Amino acid sequence: GFGDCFLLAFRGADGDPVYMLIDCGVHSQYAGGGDHINAALKDIQEATGGSLAVIAITHEHADHISGFAKCREQFEQMKVDDVWFAWTEKPGDPAAEQLKEGRRRMFTALKAAVEPGKGIDETARGNISAIMGFFDGLGMTGAATMDFIRRLVPNPQYLKPKKHPLSIT
Repeated sequence: GFGDCFLLAFRGADGDPVYMLIDCGVHSQYAGGGDHINAALKDIQEATGGSLAVIAITHEHADHISGFAKCREQFEQMKVDDVWFAWTEKPGDPAAEQLKEGRRRMFTALKAAVEPGKGIDETARGNISAIMGFFDGLGMTGAATMDFIRRLVPNPQYLKPKKHPLSIT
């Protein structure tokens, strides 16, 4: 229920470590999640010396990206060489935009379902609210958070499956 935030270290060409951060988020219903992700990022900054070779974002759910919203100032101070996204997050890609539109419609329907007077029981309301928590960005929308992450580097990459492995060294 916490979220995803993985720091990987690889041996660089010169033998020194290079770092890859995969996602950085916490589910909105995790008690004290914002404080926990802030502490995790402080540890990441200390371990990496504030330098990341790659940030890889798997998808837009809050439990994967909310740390970027919560710890925006810390990320702005870090050196980031590259950002990798799935092709499904590429702005302007027709198939990606179609997927996003489907998610927007689903979220709108979920919000409407939990409005007072809709006649659903509290258990169902709680379950729907938990699902909606995947889209809560701890103060920023998912779209705004993704835009922030994109701006960490001049040319983020949008990757498709079945391509050759990429190097971070």
